[in-house]
Amino acid sequence: MCYSRNQIKNKKVETHQGVSLLFYKRKARNAPPSPNTAAEGSPHTIIEKPGPDGEYTTYNGEGTYKQYRGTGKPHGHISRPNIKENKFNPSPKGPMPGRPSVRGAKPNETPKG
Repeated sequence: MCYSRNQIKNKKVETHQGVSLLFYKRKARNAPPSPNTAAEGSPHTIIEKPGPDGEYTTYNGEGTYKQYRGTGKPHGHISRPNIKENKFNPSPKGPMPGRPSVRGAKPNETPKG
């Protein structure tokens, strides 16, 4: 399933003097967007900006994700486009999603223009 950023914005509603105010929470610049609750834990992709210069995040459903960034500053020594992803690490409590690592994007991970 794919969702646009407009469908999943985190909203906060407050009432001030009888008027409802709607606030959109911004994500941290380098953080992936939150998984869509409508997906109910199923694998899904959030397209933040379409195209090869865009951004998307794919949630695999079991706690791991893959975040594509087509343009912007390099991530250390890895230029754009690149992929930030996390994988499972073994732990005494069982496999746990680990810290993300960054690598160059493979041709099949780059969106078509």
